[in-house]
Amino acid sequence: MRQVVPPKWIDYVSQSSLLEQSAYWETLREWSLSNVQRVTLDSGTTVIAKMGHESMAGELDVYQSLLEPLQLPRPDLLEVYDNETSNILIMADLGRYTVEMDPQQIHFVNAAKKLAEIRDKSVEHLDSLSPSVYKKYLKSQESVLQELKSIKDCHTLFSPEELDILNTCLDKLPQLLDDLYRNFSITITHNDYNTKNLMITNQSIIPIDWSNAYLSPHLGDLYCLLEEAERFDVDQSAVIEAYSEEVEKDCVEWEIQVGGICWLIHGLCWVCEEGIHKVPASRSWIPDMILSINDCLKKI
Repeated sequence: MRQVVPPKWIDYVSQSSLLEQSAYWETLREWSLSNVQRVTLDSGTTVIAKMGHESMAGELDVYQSLLEPLQLPRPDLLEVYDNETSNILIMADLGRYTVEMDPQQIHFVNAAKKLAEIRDKSVEHLDSLSPSVYKKYLKSQESVLQELKSIKDCHTLFSPEELDILNTCLDKLPQLLDDLYRNFSITITHNDYNTKNLMITNQSIIPIDWSNAYLSPHLGDLYCLLEEAERFDVDQSAVIEAYSEEVEKDCVEWEIQVGGICWLIHGLCWVCEEGIHKVPASRSWIPDMILSINDCLKKI
């Protein structure tokens, strides 16, 4: 028996030859700015249908401007629909299992190795990006500092102790960024290298949800993966070792902590400027994010 199309998708079904064949819809995510469905077609094949609005409507451009020219692993795009405020992506279904669903150490190790591969390949193919794309997606030193200043402008959201941490970060960050951008190559940052976005496919890992990707030298993706390893009681040293072996470096601790600061600042800026309005629960994330920034500063 054919299932009724979810209300948010009714207007788009007629524009997609694949969705017109839909028999069953399974909701995977339902946010105000994003809706993701696993759609079973009449043939029995499943595809992933992803709808993004406003700040979450940039994934198609990321695919076309970054992932394809950089030759990075991602789900195949089968159909797309795009307008000024929304993206509809119909993608190949990579399966049901993420690292979050099966948080074994081997999957974290493989995710670290895949991250090293992605970063190396991005550096290798960076020249394939047009100057306009490079400029559009580059997260410059100045933009990181501006994000931190924008966070501080939302001072009513913070306690005096939290403001002290942000001020300390603002004092130290310029030199840290100078060292980072001078000594490390620009590459791609997934910006949400979280276990829920890491698909397990034939014992390999393929990242999904590239909508917030940008270009930067920082290693916030590994910081994010290590935070997840701690959450699942996975040996962080094994994850770091796997990454270090792939990039042939003995120590990446400084990169991890500076990357963590950059990643946290970017996320905190989104929470302060947009998240608290679109995802009210995100306000509760603020104290832990600021404490994490402080922890990173102490470890440098």
